Amino acid sequence: MRTPRRRLLLGLTLTIAIVAAACGSGGSNKKTGASPTTAAPDSSNTTATTVAGDTSTTVAGDTAVTSSGGAVTTAKLGSTATKSASSGTKTTTKTKTTSKPLTSLTTLPALTATTIATSNARSGPFEQVDQFCVPGAPSLPGARTAAATGVTQDSINLTQTYIDLDKLKAIGITLDIADFQDISKVFWNEINSCGGINGRKVNLNFVAWNPVAPDATSTGAQAACLKATEDTKPLLIVGQLSLPYGRCMAVDHKKITINPGTTADFNDSQGHLFFTGPADDTITLADATDMVASGVLKGKTIGIQSVNVANPPGFAQSVQTSFVDVLKAKGVDVKVFDVMPCVGVVCTSGIPLSVQKMKDAGVNLLINAGLSVTTLAPYATEMSKQGFKPTLWDLGIQGGLNDVNAVSFLNNAGADTAKFLAGSGWYGVAQAPLGTFRLGLPNETPIAKLCNDLYTAKTTTGASYKHTNDQTQLGKWGSVVGGCIGVRNLARALYNAGTDLTEPGLIASMGALNVLDLADDSVPVFRPKVWFTGTDIKPPTAGTSVVHYPCDIPTGTTDKICWVPADNPPVFRQIAYS
Repeated sequence: MRTPRRRLLLGLTLTIAIVAAACGSGGSNKKTGASPTTAAPDSSNTTATTVAGDTSTTVAGDTAVTSSGGAVTTAKLGSTATKSASSGTKTTTKTKTTSKPLTSLTTLPALTATTIATSNARSGPFEQVDQFCVPGAPSLPGARTAAATGVTQDSINLTQTYIDLDKLKAIGITLDIADFQDISKVFWNEINSCGGINGRKVNLNFVAWNPVAPDATSTGAQAACLKATEDTKPLLIVGQLSLPYGRCMAVDHKKITINPGTTADFNDSQGHLFFTGPADDTITLADATDMVASGVLKGKTIGIQSVNVANPPGFAQSVQTSFVDVLKAKGVDVKVFDVMPCVGVVCTSGIPLSVQKMKDAGVNLLINAGLSVTTLAPYATEMSKQGFKPTLWDLGIQGGLNDVNAVSFLNNAGADTAKFLAGSGWYGVAQAPLGTFRLGLPNETPIAKLCNDLYTAKTTTGASYKHTNDQTQLGKWGSVVGGCIGVRNLARALYNAGTDLTEPGLIASMGALNVLDLADDSVPVFRPKVWFTGTDIKPPTAGTSVVHYPCDIPTGTTDKICWVPADNPPVFRQIAYS
């Protein structure tokens, strides 16, 4: 889902807010009998795995296999309540199977908080369940040499970029998100209070990023990259910014960087680029591969809508090559691929003509491959005006699929348009189903509770967040827990790299680091490594979600609009790359 997934400023900003939350909070995959169930349309040809809690695995096919406490039972799959993408009405049909199912997800071990806790030793000073870090823990053997930039005998220089929210406020955008700078400060200060890492204290630097800078070669953006890489002289940069920034830091300046990137960026960085998600172009490839395999495109008249934004250069072309051309190569007849012009970040002038073009072509399945929520809102309004009512499948390019962006869409489009689009069927495909917590809020893990309690005690802002169904509170809670786990992961990698701390040593340590901490007790992880890097940069799974407006899950929720898994329990489909 992204050759360019974090592009538009607003979308990029909101995505970064969600990235931190997703690192730690995730959601529940527990099946609750009271929760309504919806299934993605025309998905009968997909073999998938549903994960419910820590002990239940179901493989779509002729039978359901459930493992609990070592005992395995087999039973026929029952009925599934399905929401029609065209009418919005619910019908009940028997689960369909295929004679030649796709590769089952059972080939990918589903790691959960329970399985990790029972299979992984926690011997390091940053791996304990009951302590964020072990005070006064001894260093690993060896002399503390200082062979790398940003490393002395008693210190490690790290730099974190952050969004200049004042720049957003100046154009009328205010974000109700957690304070990421403060979260980082609290947990790195705690690392230092425990004695640092192998006897070295961490010096944390911050560099502001202007989210309204037009591109990475502009004066302000280039200055931010230079400040992060050259002025602060770090060993490592935590970026999570747009693609050109990551390339500037990891490729042009050869700094170990945690930031999104394309396959070319990962290759050209020679091991310096890491991220918590896959390479952008592989995600779009994954979307195309999964949508074909799942059968949602079968028998549909397909239109794909994108925009010609300037940042990054070649945005529309990347959508063409990594998504549209992949669909065509797999035999999909794309009736219309339309690219609307943009002036800066405003891409609304071509909306009436584009909608008319899609309608005239008889498109009944429209794929959003580049419209941010601020462009999708007037586009959907025009769809309603012209009586154009296809099912919408959203790839989340230009901002990502999340409740924050859904609320932004509602605020921009209004209730009538939101009702129109959700009523027509607004689906999203991502690496995992969204909003799984709405099907039953999972228990927070001991490390998640420890992280949140520690932040509440140590922050000077007075902030305190709760693990609750409220999407704003849960998002902020997730940002704290995700930030906490992120700091622990980096501390683990730095510690494992040894006292002779070098760039090659840290790159090897980060590449080998396995997932150890999860935020709740049911979110599955289908790859053992913490970061995507090198050639391991493709998403292993996909899941489908659907927008509910008004948001009706869980019962009594006050949230206005929300993403909900399209299946209950949530389904994770393994992507079979050709």
